[in-house]
Amino acid sequence: MIVNATIVVLALLIGVGPLLPAQRQDGTRDSTVLEQQARQIARLDSQVTALQREIRAQRGDSGRVIGAPAPAATVSPIRMSGLLQVWYAQGDGGFQNTFRLRRAAIKFSGDVSRRARWTLGFDAAKLLTTSSATTNVGGSTVVTQTTVNQNGRPLQDAFLALSLPARLQLDVGQFKIPLGIEGNTQSSAVLETVERALFSSDRSRGGSYGNSRDLGLLVRMAPSGRLDVAMGVFNGVGESQNDTDRNRQKAVAGRIGGRVPLFSQLELGASGATTAFGGPDSLIRQRAGTDLKLVAGRILVKGEYMMGRDGTRRGEGWFGHVGFSPTPRLTLIARHDVFDPDRSRETALADARERDWIGGFTYAVPVMNVRLQMNYLRKYFPSAISAPRGLLLTNLQASW
Repeated sequence: MIVNATIVVLALLIGVGPLLPAQRQDGTRDSTVLEQQARQIARLDSQVTALQREIRAQRGDSGRVIGAPAPAATVSPIRMSGLLQVWYAQGDGGFQNTFRLRRAAIKFSGDVSRRARWTLGFDAAKLLTTSSATTNVGGSTVVTQTTVNQNGRPLQDAFLALSLPARLQLDVGQFKIPLGIEGNTQSSAVLETVERALFSSDRSRGGSYGNSRDLGLLVRMAPSGRLDVAMGVFNGVGESQNDTDRNRQKAVAGRIGGRVPLFSQLELGASGATTAFGGPDSLIRQRAGTDLKLVAGRILVKGEYMMGRDGTRRGEGWFGHVGFSPTPRLTLIARHDVFDPDRSRETALADARERDWIGGFTYAVPVMNVRLQMNYLRKYFPSAISAPRGLLLTNLQASW
């Protein structure tokens, strides 16, 4: 029976194999499908590895002499993937021309058993920084608390994935909170633009409405290609990454997305999170948003809206994106990206509404197996706060 199961699983893998080259050519247009298939392959690969161990164990049992020592356990092979992004940025209006190591991420994974696997991910490009709270005591400034900034923690992912009945999977540890397309389901390696939308990347102004990690547990359906559902409980919505919770509150977060029946080119999704669970003894944080993606031949249309609340501060952001691929390796993009960190105030850059117009391209260099991206951003703020500014971002990346 085990041998038959192995043959079935291998047949599934062989069936999925021919699809991957074609999908890799369209990776910039349909990255969600790639992410779902990657999880399927990892799941099947874990099952094959476990079945192979059982077969070897049974063969050993058939020829084992009574009283002989048991053979050493077979160690599961460790799989490794990585992403390296080198940027060059130049602009006006206060931007510094600089090279930057944006991401140097490496991820390891392996099997604990037939129904359990582990993942560890690090980003060596993260710069560990701290924030200090001070008070005045007798005319002197005294530091009352020092904390590590969450966006500077090198540890990214650290979790166990357990296979459950009814095609469910339980993730326990630290990983991304299920919010949005670019902030959750889309890897940094396959972004259509150099950087994510402002509402999930402009951390200095409160842009943490996606691409945030925290500690908790998540139950998700096995990816089916048509429906993706995830729901979990976390310490927070990203403010306590790789740290113990500092209050009784817990955050509940979830996302549901899938392809529209009879119109499979269109994907719709909705996600949300709230920390009003466990007792109102801390700052209330809430997130809610919707997203869509349409792939029609060489054209990609994508949009997302996300709103958030951090205490009394309420913000929102959205983007509309259009991509066109004249060749399998070249994609041209245009995007309008808007983020308002505080809808009730327009007093300074810290709370001003920002509107970015973005144009550029992504090219997969065939000989070097690397990816080159260039985006020009024209940034607009309220005229009383700042004049328009321009920024050119260049990204050269390799992923494996």
